[in-house]
Amino acid sequence: LGNIIADKISNALKNFENIDGDIKIAYKTKIYSHRFPTKEEIKQLENTFNSIELPKDSKLDASSPKDLFNVCAAERALKFTFSARNYYNVRMQVISIGHILIFALPGEVFSQYGEKIKRAFPLNTCFFACLANNNWSYMPTKECYLPELYESLYGSALFNPEDVENIFDEFIDLAKEINISFK
Repeated sequence: LGNIIADKISNALKNFENIDGDIKIAYKTKIYSHRFPTKEEIKQLENTFNSIELPKDSKLDASSPKDLFNVCAAERALKFTFSARNYYNVRMQVISIGHILIFALPGEVFSQYGEKIKRAFPLNTCFFACLANNNWSYMPTKECYLPELYESLYGSALFNPEDVENIFDEFIDLAKEINISFK
């Protein structure tokens, strides 16, 4: 395996291309509120949690029965909700090296946000480092906040859909501050 990796690196270095341009870094921190369920949703989560007894050491996977999934998700949401902070400081960071932009994204980001950022910088090569500057949970798009989607459930997605959208708009604005368009 080591020889295979060394060969790949050696071949990649043959096509090495110098990057001209300055190295620039931009960052900022912004406060976002935690997403909490309403009182009615908490009652629904409690009812779901109490609907069946979980088997000891139960784990979810794609083949889990729906009722088990729902109870586990409700338990996670309730624990997470009652132990959560009211707000989070989200650090946003962008590094520019010549025509390359590196985005330090705070969470497990849905690919649509990567596409949105790439569309904003068509003359640049964009890279993404997810789970950077803290693991802030899943970051689904607005239309993916669905009751049956694990990544958008309470306990899986910390922020309100509008705030996640805002976080990525802020990343684009931050990158525009340091980006020099390349033609």
